[in-house]
Amino acid sequence: MFMYSRAYILLAKRGSPLDNNILMPVKRFFMFLSFVPLVCWTAGCTSSFNYAGLCNLRRLAQDQGQKGKYVRRQQALFERLRDDVEEKRLKEGISKKSILARYGAPSREHTAGGETCLVYHHPVDYFTAPVYSLCVDEKGALLRWEIMLPLTDQPRE
Repeated sequence: MFMYSRAYILLAKRGSPLDNNILMPVKRFFMFLSFVPLVCWTAGCTSSFNYAGLCNLRRLAQDQGQKGKYVRRQQALFERLRDDVEEKRLKEGISKKSILARYGAPSREHTAGGETCLVYHHPVDYFTAPVYSLCVDEKGALLRWEIMLPLTDQPRE
């Protein structure tokens, strides 16, 4: 390196045409070094232009955590309903208000013939878990419940 710098000094004093050949790589290198920070500052995650996008990603990550909590809560409520039906703890005549308090909001609710049916699906295993339908009268008292088992992949006979 020392030899090249000494040769460069000698050529520079003489004003040789080789002067440009030696200086061009150095100039290009410094131009590149000055250009890199400019690119990093104006593009990508470090710029203020993309700050809103980063905030959206952070909110999305937090939202995924909230969705996970909601699904776990709905699974627990569904399992409570399943256990109460299987253990015969669900009695006729209890109020719709107490049903909603104990098992949460239903997946679907429909009214037909003077009775309202509250339909509970599993929050994740929508097609493979049984569906519970709790039917209440117009006064809000539980009349009956139905269990709809999922379809199986077995061939029909």
